[in-house]
Amino acid sequence: MSQDLNPVDSYEHSVLEAWRSVITGTIRRDSNFFAEGGSSVGAARVTARLRGALSQNYPLSLLAQYPVFADFVQMIRKNSSESLPALRVRAGLGQAGAASHKSAWIHAGGGEIMFLRGIAESLPEIDFLGIRDVDWDRPADRIVPLAISEQAASYHDVIVAHGDYPHVAGYSSGSILAYEVAALRQAAGLSVVPPLLIDPPMLDRVRTQPSYEEVLAEFVGVSEEAASDPARHAVEWSEALARRSPVGALPEQGYEEWLAHMCRISAKSLWALRRYEPTHSSLRVHLVLSSTRPDLETSLSDWSGLCGGPLVVHMIDASHHDIISHPELPRIIEDWISSN
Repeated sequence: MSQDLNPVDSYEHSVLEAWRSVITGTIRRDSNFFAEGGSSVGAARVTARLRGALSQNYPLSLLAQYPVFADFVQMIRKNSSESLPALRVRAGLGQAGAASHKSAWIHAGGGEIMFLRGIAESLPEIDFLGIRDVDWDRPADRIVPLAISEQAASYHDVIVAHGDYPHVAGYSSGSILAYEVAALRQAAGLSVVPPLLIDPPMLDRVRTQPSYEEVLAEFVGVSEEAASDPARHAVEWSEALARRSPVGALPEQGYEEWLAHMCRISAKSLWALRRYEPTHSSLRVHLVLSSTRPDLETSLSDWSGLCGGPLVVHMIDASHHDIISHPELPRIIEDWISSN
């Protein structure tokens, strides 16, 4: 069987998982549910799974009206009345079963948690609770940059609402949030183990106070005027987005809008990092670092000073982008969970 599409957000992931419980063939963005063997009974099963996964009520007729995968996902997004702050990511799409371990993972700078899919496939015995940025569910004019302390407090509450998750981890800028969430759990007297931080960004020793528009303009590659008013500078935005378009499986419809929104959320993360004042703690963090990063010694020194003691350090010979899919990472995660 050919490989299914690679989901780019939590909604595509959830719909793919629901369809996979019914359809045995390859699922692409142009796949038609009923042409691929789906039935009215299967549609009811899909709707029920989505109601459970996304905590939303969707009409059974929605799949009959929009049987093509891409169209159906688009309507699921539009018909979601509330945001989706967390999503369980498990191995074996459409498979049920209880995990023997669980951990909570904070999104990376782009706000989504799709990097967890590959890890979950390698570690089927672990239940991964992915914490995503709910600004993905809001229009661009409602994105509000928050300090890392505010984000961490919000994510702490989301995790607590889902149960006892003493294991908290993050990738890239999500590592910073994971550390702060773990510190909050420690301060609240909740069960917590040293967080797993996968290649976190360097801790800025000189904090700056740029505006969000300044950071967005720098990140996208547009003028500050264009960052403040994208509608009036649509051509400038289109040209800038075309220059930074990532390689990968992305939705053809609405691609530019999707990429623009990702840039806005990534810029929000950078804005927060430049203002970040770390919390000192006694947490003996587990660091997974790229051996190729130029600030390696500085980062080790900074984190050691922040935590007031020795660290558990794992080095992986991979770039920052590739470290999250490196074959050595699942073993490190497994050891972190089983030994704490």
